[in-house]
Order: sequence, then C-alpha cells, then structure tokens
Amino acid sequence: MSGETVKVATIENEIEAGLLGSVLVERSIPHTLRSYRDSAYDGIYQVQKGWGAVYAPADYKEEILEILADIRREPAGCEPSEESEQIGQTIGDGQYSEQGEDTR
Repeated sequence: MSGETVKVATIENEIEAGLLGSVLVERSIPHTLRSYRDSAYDGIYQVQKGWGAVYAPADYKEEILEILADIRREPAGCEPSEESEQIGQTIGDGQYSEQGEDTR
C-alpha cells in the first residue's frame, strides 16, 4: 500500500465529519479529519470552504469516497415532518416563535 497521504474530499459539516470518522474507525481505515475552523476568524472560512477535509493514504481514496457518498445519500422513506417544514418556511423570515406560533 502507498504511504502517500492525499486529500480525499471536502467535508460539508460537523455531523458529516462525525459520521465519516466513526465509519472509518470501525473499518480500520487510516485517516485524518481536518477542520477549517479558525478561532481567529470565527469560522468564516467554513462557510466558504466547507467544514473541513478528510485525508488518507491514496490506496483508500475510492473506498472513502464510496462511504461518503452513502452518508450523503438521503435515507429511503425519510420524509420531513410537518413541524420541520413549517420551521423551514418561516424561520428565514424570523416569524416562528419558540411555541410554534406564527408571529406575522
């Protein structure tokens, strides 16, 4: 196996990083997850570049990309709840109170 470590993929968010890290540890795949978070800039680069990146030996790249694709795929039969749809529709306008009442 090649010892060369390469950037395999950009990680979109902290949840994805946690899931990917767990699967890679479970499968004994050597890797490093690197966050783009920089406290001096209050995480501003994570908005532009993603949460971070996963690095691993080149020989594991395809396997990790397949695992990441599975993680990113939405689970079958997973429909948003009525409440989450309501929050999604109104929270952008700041018109959703903690009690779920429309504040328009």
